[in-house]
Amino acid sequence: MATIIEQIIAIDSDAQKRLDEAASYKDVCEREVEQTAAKLKEETRKAIDETLEKTLQEESKKAQDTQAEISLAHDKAIAELVKRYDAKKDAVIEDLLQRVIQ
Repeated sequence: MATIIEQIIAIDSDAQKRLDEAASYKDVCEREVEQTAAKLKEETRKAIDETLEKTLQEESKKAQDTQAEISLAHDKAIAELVKRYDAKKDAVIEDLLQRVIQ
């Protein structure tokens, strides 16, 4: 009978040891998962930041190019209007003078 009790105690002791090992292994696994998740989160954040910065730079360049094109078109339109005005101003002034005099 004593050997059966000793065997039960040995089995219980072995089971407790295995439970302790499993709990320790679980803790290690949880720490590794947390570290991996944190690392992935940081890598993802960096990738998003880089993509955002690249996109902002590209869009800023596009906006500057568009603004330069609009400014150039504006300057050309103003120059054309000034040119037309200069070409016709003397005739218009002369016509107005003639109408006023009559």
